[in-house]
Amino acid sequence: MIYQATEAISQFLDEKGVHYRVSEDDNSSRVIVTFECDNTDVTVQFISSDDDSDVAARVYRLVRFPEEKFPRILEAVNGLNRRFRFARFVADPEDRSVDLHYDFPICTDNVGEVAHEILSRLVDIGDKAFPELMKATYGD
Repeated sequence: MIYQATEAISQFLDEKGVHYRVSEDDNSSRVIVTFECDNTDVTVQFISSDDDSDVAARVYRLVRFPEEKFPRILEAVNGLNRRFRFARFVADPEDRSVDLHYDFPICTDNVGEVAHEILSRLVDIGDKAFPELMKATYGD
């Protein structure tokens, strides 16, 4: 099922000429956008799981890390969370990856416009954070 927020986001991205794809399953619908940046490719997913709540914006697996580097990654993630005000970095020790999260309510007049702004921010934040996370992963 495609939820209202997914429709609104995809319509707005169509108007802006942004390439994306839509995915759906029994529990959610997603708008998925990938950008090539200076430091890495950033794929943002806007996930809706109902028509009444919020949209979860996610960048999954921004960086993968070896298990033994988790303490350094955690330190880097904490620093990034202090530096970037609205986005939240999450280090998953089981998946051994760092994700980037941003949640927003859909009680706005233009969910698509809000998502477009968040898309720009997450792509910029992910690209800026990538070198620091790579240093924590592979640095001395």
